Amino acid sequence: MSLRLESVLNDVSVVAIAEDRGFQEKNNVEKFLMDFEVQSHIAESLDCTVRGGMCMPFYTDGKENRTSVDIDLLTRETVTEAEEAIAGTNLPSGIVLERHNPINPHPLDNLLTYKARFGSCFGGRKHIKIDIFADVKVELGTTIIRSGSPVIGFDVPRDMRVLSRGWLLGDKMTSLALNTVGVKRIAETAKQAYDMGVLIRGATKSDIVGTFDAFSTLTTLKATKFDKGKYEITDIAADIESSVPKLISLEHAITLTRDQEKHYNGFNSTYVSKASYRKTRHVTNILMVCVLAKAVRECVEGKIERGEAAARVHDVVTTALRVEGEPKGSWGSRAGHSTKVLKNALPEHAVLAEAAGLF
Repeated sequence: MSLRLESVLNDVSVVAIAEDRGFQEKNNVEKFLMDFEVQSHIAESLDCTVRGGMCMPFYTDGKENRTSVDIDLLTRETVTEAEEAIAGTNLPSGIVLERHNPINPHPLDNLLTYKARFGSCFGGRKHIKIDIFADVKVELGTTIIRSGSPVIGFDVPRDMRVLSRGWLLGDKMTSLALNTVGVKRIAETAKQAYDMGVLIRGATKSDIVGTFDAFSTLTTLKATKFDKGKYEITDIAADIESSVPKLISLEHAITLTRDQEKHYNGFNSTYVSKASYRKTRHVTNILMVCVLAKAVRECVEGKIERGEAAARVHDVVTTALRVEGEPKGSWGSRAGHSTKVLKNALPEHAVLAEAAGLF
């Protein structure tokens, strides 16, 4: 069996895509292509929905390109059924799927991890990681990306089902519950903040309602499977609201913490097209997540209806985007802010920080 993306999975094409799109890491571009190659074959044996970074190119505004180096899937199949489906997957010659058992197993007891090993067009053997969240017997918000749809310098090789914008955003929210079920590598926070910022920027009110639905549905499911049900959904929502503001400093100005700036620089140079993702935009994205996190927590606690919360978030984000790019302090002057940090902040930062209750 030949590669479906054979025309681009070669050294000349990978380098050309990297250079054309401004990526510094050609190896990550190759892995991104291999994500779509491998997923197209897995989907023929396993009924699955794509989540995570592979979905992001379908929701960007075209100004920024972002790669991913792994595959994240949701499936209704049980762990045993998913294992059988993976064992029966037919792959092109040279690609081998292996079950991976981490030294420190993930607390989700229905998460399967594999590595797809392949011969790199730059020499040697490389791999991409595949995480399969099994036994997800809930109705998901999804969309179909048709075969032939453009991605980043290539076309999707097979129809693929991905989480919708709102559901992907709701699914990603839990990654920033840093003291409960979120990512354990703090460096990952920059990637998650970027993704959620991109998703929020293009979200309609209906999308944001979907975000609340997704958070309620998927976080409840994760909570029951994570570390034997150690956390309640209210614990997770509160954790997100308290964790995200710690990625920024509000002491003298609204800016990144020293650690987050380091993680931003690492993510920006590794995954995002060169020079397209500014530091101030990263701050804006984190503040957007703060606004959303507050609304999610209030919805979970029953303090506000989802439709009302979605409208509020959408209105705040719309205002922030409308004033984005105006001179520092211009919003603070119009709004009559007395707090020095807000008064002198970029307008979009002042709008979002105030709505998130950070001052």
